[in-house]
Amino acid sequence: MLVAPLMSPIIGTGLAIVLGDARFLRLALGAVNRGVLLAILVGMFTGLTALSRPFSDEILARTQPNLYDLAIALFSGAAAAYALSFSQAAGALPGVAIAAALVPPLATVGITLVAGLVALFSGQTADGWEYLEDSLGALLLFTTNFIAISTAASFVFFILGFRPTPSKKARREVQRRSSALALSLLLVVTAILGITSYLLARETTIDGRIYTITETQIEESLGARLANVDILERKDDHLKLGLPVFSPRVIPHYQVVELREQLAEQFEAAGIASDLALTMSVIRVTELDPLVPPT
Repeated sequence: MLVAPLMSPIIGTGLAIVLGDARFLRLALGAVNRGVLLAILVGMFTGLTALSRPFSDEILARTQPNLYDLAIALFSGAAAAYALSFSQAAGALPGVAIAAALVPPLATVGITLVAGLVALFSGQTADGWEYLEDSLGALLLFTTNFIAISTAASFVFFILGFRPTPSKKARREVQRRSSALALSLLLVVTAILGITSYLLARETTIDGRIYTITETQIEESLGARLANVDILERKDDHLKLGLPVFSPRVIPHYQVVELREQLAEQFEAAGIASDLALTMSVIRVTELDPLVPPT
């Protein structure tokens, strides 16, 4: 994030678009492609050294891009172009590079890609495809950053007066075509992220509904307090939960069976799942009142 070697060629791509300089555009895109390939290869090598470790939150956070990421990239591209055009604003470049975070998505692509390939060759088909799906999500995040930053940068450069002279008709034609392509790609990415943002919001809403129903039912049925809801599996109509709870007393098994039946009914009525499996971990606690000594 601090080095961000891709920011300069991506901003260069935006400048080449607005100038209509085909050679400059090829050089900038070539630099971007080499940087992308290098970052992914380093990520793959790093992933090979940590195959037994679970993915960190930093990795998982870059596998599900949304419209917020697009907005950040647009503002980053505009700010970077402005900072490069005025020396007094050059101090903002490090912050812009960190905000865009261009290399971490590519590192995530490499790490998840190698994990997916190893899982597939090991016969773990389900895990392998899931890792490859994460890899595509991280690649979508970088693609979003690249398209948004270069397009926003070209717009700022155009506003600031960077453009081919009227006599250079070939460059003006390159500018027209490349600008139209950049805007078209931006619209496509926006549409894709709109869909993913809707799906993520829907998943978040469902997760919140699961937590609320479970918390209420545990308090009413068991007199215990829910610590967290671990969604271990959710596919089609099947839902598997891990429920750590705090309780001042022993919870008998039959009450857990009744709880599962009650939750299954409520989840089915809410359209969340019709098949529920759960595992409860009871954490015994002692509740002490300073004004009332224990009996």
